[in-house]
This record gives sequence, structure tokens and C-alpha cells, in this order.
Amino acid sequence: MTLAQLEAVLGIDDSTLSRYLNGRRLPEIEFLQRLYAVVEQHTGAPVLPEVSASVRELYYAACAVHEPQRHQVYVLKDALAHSEQRAQTAERIVLDLRVQLKSERERCERMESSLVNLQLQNEQSAALAAVALRKLEEAAQERDRLSELVARHTTELESAVTSLQGIERTHAQTQHALSTAESTLGGGARSRWWHRWRGRSGSKPGLQLDQSRRRQPTLGEQHRQHMAGLLSWYLGSLHRVNGPLPVADNYRARYREGAKRFPQGRRFISTAQALEWADQAMEDVLSLAAQMSATEYDNGNELVGGPLSCFALEAVRALESYFSVRQRWRMQQQMNEIVLTVAERRGDIFAQAVALGQLGKVHALRGEGEPGMAQLHRSEELFLSLGKCAEAAVALANTVPCLGNTGRISEASEAARRALTQARAAGLADLEVTVQSNLGRCHLHLGNHNEALALLTDSYAKARLPYGRVYTTCTLAEYHLAVGEYERAIHWADKTQEHAAEQPFDPYLIAKQRTWLAAALRGLGREDEAQAAQREAKALLQDLNSRETSQVCVMPSFLHAQNPGGAG
Repeated sequence: MTLAQLEAVLGIDDSTLSRYLNGRRLPEIEFLQRLYAVVEQHTGAPVLPEVSASVRELYYAACAVHEPQRHQVYVLKDALAHSEQRAQTAERIVLDLRVQLKSERERCERMESSLVNLQLQNEQSAALAAVALRKLEEAAQERDRLSELVARHTTELESAVTSLQGIERTHAQTQHALSTAESTLGGGARSRWWHRWRGRSGSKPGLQLDQSRRRQPTLGEQHRQHMAGLLSWYLGSLHRVNGPLPVADNYRARYREGAKRFPQGRRFISTAQALEWADQAMEDVLSLAAQMSATEYDNGNELVGGPLSCFALEAVRALESYFSVRQRWRMQQQMNEIVLTVAERRGDIFAQAVALGQLGKVHALRGEGEPGMAQLHRSEELFLSLGKCAEAAVALANTVPCLGNTGRISEASEAARRALTQARAAGLADLEVTVQSNLGRCHLHLGNHNEALALLTDSYAKARLPYGRVYTTCTLAEYHLAVGEYERAIHWADKTQEHAAEQPFDPYLIAKQRTWLAAALRGLGREDEAQAAQREAKALLQDLNSRETSQVCVMPSFLHAQNPGGAG
């Protein structure tokens, strides 16, 4: 390549190139880049880095001698470029570290969540083990009691057989002696002996004296005694229906005390056996309650110290857990209307409080807020007037869903806080779980999500009975559904189903679980699974509404009435 060609390519004239070559003038540093490009184009090979570095050093040395200011500018520019390069490298490192930090945080959150789940599972396993151990202990006690009963009855039977044999021998000996005496005395003597012992009424010897000592019962009294025996048998059986059910301590004490007061009746060894018998006996119980509600049965003390008309009150007290498990609203309403009628006629304040409390609860479960609140408030007042603080706390707790069903969430929240205080004061730990869950739902619908989650999580940790765990997990599923966390909603809905397998549960609560599950699945785009869950919920509700002539439906709104002791 000639100098003229080089000048043309570099875009300079011959005098400028001559001064560059003679060292009389220094080119701009960009000139070197153009020169490298010409060399690479002419040779077909890139300029080696070490060559360009060596040329740069020579250029900087020449600048330092001839143009120190330009040299200083170039040095500063190089330093700036180097700093920018280091800054870019640092930014990339920071970004990488942020990504790693985020990943580590997510991993820690997952580990914390797994740890919480493991802790909950451990607590649940411990609770289940405690329940199983208690049931085993109760079964062992029942076995020992039955063994003692069988042994006692065996001894009594042997004694009765021995006595019967003695009576039969005495009877035979008496008959033989009488025959011998008659043969010896002859007809005339026998006639004189007979007339000497006859009384004016012509009774046999000794009979008139016996009748004067003991009055035979009339037909009306015999009827009442027979009815008392039948009613006692039913009440003993109804109290023992609760034996296999996992209920709260205060309800357990009530049912055991009832079984002691009415020792007759059936005994049950499984939940299925107990509930099946109760299902079949309900119509008979209702018929007996209606019959005994007549005014003529208000007097007397045949029913363990009370009149026969108290049968309906005793029955609804024994059946409270059964009504909750089976959702027998119509039956519960009819029975308690009978109780209320008899109680108002007799001026029985306690019976009125019981009936109003259960009737108010039926309204709450049906979503009928206003009538339910009126009856529950009156029930609470009556219980408090009698000093029955635990019963009053349950009535107050059941006003919370009534207020919620009418859209009065702030009032429901305040009622829940008061009920929570009363439940703690009365030592009703299982009632506290349900009330606290309802308070959590109030916060959820008021938009206080942090408070709601804290209350619900704490309720689940405290729940000892299957009902408490099922209700709280179902509410946690509703919470995560409301905040758009569909995977967590599915997790808690599955937990609900796991706990529901521990005992029979009311169909409405299971329909809620299926509804929340369907909504969460739909939120994740799993439409086929969502439709299947929704169909199950619909079938449960249709069966319940058909049986109870009601129109309940699952809505993401409100709260649940307190089930006795958490049984169902």
C-alpha cells in the first residue's frame, strides 16, 4: 500500500501524515484505531492485543513529553472507563447476590412453613393419641364396669334360683301338711276351722290384714309408673348415645351425670352404633315428649324426682350433641317448642333458657339471624339470672353468627370478644376455639387480615377435638381463598377433609369445605376438579335442605353456631 492510498483510507492529507511520521505532531488517539482497522483490512488478521498495548504505551509516553495536558486527559479517561467497567461488574454481582438472597429467603420461608406444618402435625398426632388413649381408658373402664355388673347379676341370679328352689320346697311341704290336716280333721271340723278364721268380709285367713297394711295402686298410678320406667329407659339410652362421641368436658360431664341418674337403657360401643339407634328412636322420643307434655303430667316425681312432663327437657339436654352431628333441625325445633310450652306453663326458668338457647341456635344454623338473636339474648339473660355462666357463654357465642348473617360484622366482632372472655372465665377451652375462629372470620370480613390469620392459626393450635380442628381448618381455607392464596386454600381444605374422617360431621360444614376447595381449584385453572368438588357440595346441601325443609346455601359470608362440645 502506498502513502497516497494510506492517506485516502485514513482521511488525512499528505502534509498531516508527513508531520505524524516525522514526529512533529501527535495524532489524536482515535487515529490509532483507524490505523489498526487499515492494517487488519490489509493483512486480513486482527492486531494483537499486546501490539496495541505496546503502541498505546509509546503514544502515552510521547504525549507525556510533547503534550502533557492531553496525556493527563487520556489517563483520566482510561481511569474513568476502568471505574465504569468495575461498577458494571459490581452491579452484576449485586444483582446476582439479590437473586441468591431472594432464593434463600424463599427457601427459608418454605422451610419455616414446613416446620410449622410438622409442628402442627405433631400436635395433631399427640391430640389424636390422647383421644385414642382416653377412649381406650374409657373402654377399659366400661369393660370393668360391665364385668362387675355381669358378676353381680350372676350372683343375684344364683341367689334368686336358690331362693326359688327353697320357696318351691316350702310350698310343697305346706301343701302336704294341709292335705294331711284336712284328712285328719274331716269335713265338719274343717268347716268349723274355716269359719273361725273368716272375717266379716269373707276373706281368706291373713288376706284382710295384708290389705290393710298395703294399698294397691290404681290403674292411673300403674300407668304413670309404667310410663316413668319407659321414659327413664329412653333417657338413659339417649345420654349414653354420646359415650362414643368426642365432646367437650362440660358436655361429657352432663351426659355422664345423666347416665347415672337414668341407669336403665342401652349402651353403645361405637359412634356408628349409637347414631344409628338414635336415628331410629327419634320419632318415638318426639311422640313420647308430645304425650307427656299434657297438663295432667305436671305433678308428681316419678321421673327421678321430677314430673313426667319434664321428659322433653331431659331429652333435649341429652340430644344436644346428636342434633349437631346429624343437623336434625326440625326435630330439635319441635322438641324444644314442647319444652318451652311446658316450661312457661310450669314457670320453669331453666327449662325456658334451655329451649330458647336451642331454638335460637337452630335459627342461626338456618341463616335466620333476627329471630335467632332475640331467642339467644333471652336465653343468655335467663341463664345469667340463675347463675349458669357456662350455659350463658354458649348462648352468647351463638349470637355471633346471627349478627354476621344480618351483616352486622362489627357487632358480631364485639359479641365474639365478650363470648371469648366468658368462655375463658368459665374454663370452656373447646368453646374458646370456636369463638376465636368466629372472631377471626369477623376480622377477615372487616379486612383485618393479619389479625384474622393470627387468631385462626392460634385456634388451630389449641383445638383438641375433631370439630374444633375441622371448623378452624375450613375457616383457614376460606381465609387463604379470600386473599388469593389458592395453593394454601387447597392445603387447608385437604386438612379439613383429613380431620373430618375422625368422626361423623354435619353435612353443611363438609359442603363448605367442598365449596372453598372448588373455588381454590378454579382459581388455579383446574376447572374439572373444581366442578367435581362443587357437585359434591351441591348434593350435600340438596339432601340437607330436602330433609329439613330449609334453603341453606354456602356463602363466603358468615359464621357458624357453636356446636355442643365440638361434637359434630
